[in-house]
Amino acid sequence: MTSACLIKNLKAVANIPPLPAITWDRAERIRRNKEIWDNKNSIVHRLPYHYKKRYWEFVLSEAKPVHYRKPTSRYEWDAKRHMMVETEDYPILGFHPPEADKGLWGGEMVVKGYIQSRPFTKKKVRSTS
Repeated sequence: MTSACLIKNLKAVANIPPLPAITWDRAERIRRNKEIWDNKNSIVHRLPYHYKKRYWEFVLSEAKPVHYRKPTSRYEWDAKRHMMVETEDYPILGFHPPEADKGLWGGEMVVKGYIQSRPFTKKKVRSTS
């Protein structure tokens, strides 16, 4: 619902944290690691306890936002439209394409849903006369 609102117009109303969004990335990490750790013959059972603890903290942790600001409260007031807006913490997810393995991408990812604009489209200017 915040897609039609500008962030600068929103003012926090409550101290309740925003609703978390369950991402497929986190669920996939947990599923993949659970298969490895459930195998009794796996080498991971010989690792030290502090390593296992730190590893699972990393797997279960959420990604820290770098390219956006997390909402501070669950409900915010839009003074321009005069309505209450419910915010949601939905992170920007990227994926590694197969081309990333063939070149030096340096950890770069592609954002899904981004559409490149047409380079030769002319901007239409309306005349005021």
